[in-house]
Amino acid sequence: MESLRIYEQHGLELRHWFHAHPEPSFKEFGTAGRIREELERLHIPYVAVGATGTVATVVGIAQNQDAIQPERVVALRADIDALEISEDSGLSWCSVNPGLMHACGHDIHITALLIAAHWLIEHRSAFSGSVKLIFQAAEEIGQGAAQIIQSGAIDGVDVVFGLHVEPALPVGTIVLPRGPVMAGSNALRIHVIGEGGHGGKPHEARDALLAAAAIVVNLQQVVTRATSAVEPAVLSICQFNAGTRGNIIANTAELIGTIRVSRENQRAVVEEAVRRIIRGTATAYDVDAEVEYFYATPPIVNPPHLMSLALRAHEALLPGGALIEEWPQMTTEDFGRYGEVAATFYALVGVHGEPFKPLHNAGFSALDESILIAAGLHVAFALEALKEA
Repeated sequence: MESLRIYEQHGLELRHWFHAHPEPSFKEFGTAGRIREELERLHIPYVAVGATGTVATVVGIAQNQDAIQPERVVALRADIDALEISEDSGLSWCSVNPGLMHACGHDIHITALLIAAHWLIEHRSAFSGSVKLIFQAAEEIGQGAAQIIQSGAIDGVDVVFGLHVEPALPVGTIVLPRGPVMAGSNALRIHVIGEGGHGGKPHEARDALLAAAAIVVNLQQVVTRATSAVEPAVLSICQFNAGTRGNIIANTAELIGTIRVSRENQRAVVEEAVRRIIRGTATAYDVDAEVEYFYATPPIVNPPHLMSLALRAHEALLPGGALIEEWPQMTTEDFGRYGEVAATFYALVGVHGEPFKPLHNAGFSALDESILIAAGLHVAFALEALKEA
């Protein structure tokens, strides 16, 4: 940890710049430019993935102690996109891009990985093997990890490590979950088709808005009646669009939501229940309903065989520091996709500041003091993983 202190001021400058210049998914052009500029300054080679994704490689130059064993390849991942939120944090370096904000801490993620890059390139003699640095676009829409995988830029990687800020925990606390970390998700879009009419004569119409409202209410039964009480699931309808004015019965309505499952085998059960409830409710209200159900992300589950490695990394970084080993939650992100090509491990880093504001909130902020801890965890995990046979 102490060897990272020399990068502290630079880390502050980077973090404040990234926070002030948030960009939406797959349009992180300025963000990617600043990342690549930093990598070029460090003489770290990289490849572009799409317009805004970047994968860099740092190769250790220590002599491999066991020439029989192939050298390991470890990947460290940061996501780089922001959210469509108007910032209200009061920070002096808040967003200068209207309607956009780093309300999920990706500015910390980017900065921590760049500081880790500084340490790794300057300490190449301390390790053998390779470290891939993944700066991934479009996490917020669940598509960036697939783009990285499909590019071939991380072919041959043995393990991928990722982390996320956690505003509910103080700086200095690290979460290394045993088993489940985050939920898998599906996206849900429902189109309700009725027949419009006069607001004073609803009996002459087929009210799509009323039917859609009933669908919203009835779908809450999926979690309470169609899934096991000991296997968490969440269904949230977050958008409801219907009608054109106050005296016209709506002829169409659209509902958009998200479904979260803690285990992969829940996915089909939930989908069947969702479709059945929508179909039955539509029939009851004499409307038609079309359902679009999209696979979004797999659950993130840390494998047992990487837990001891992660614990060693924590002890090397913060000996005796605050550690939590269980923190399951129903948020989701696409880091789980990396499990298709390599072993993966996901951690959380405390960033709590006052007043507390949750992720995806206009007032969210994360303390700068968390940057070096997150960077150090990247480095410590990589070094421990490169030692594995």
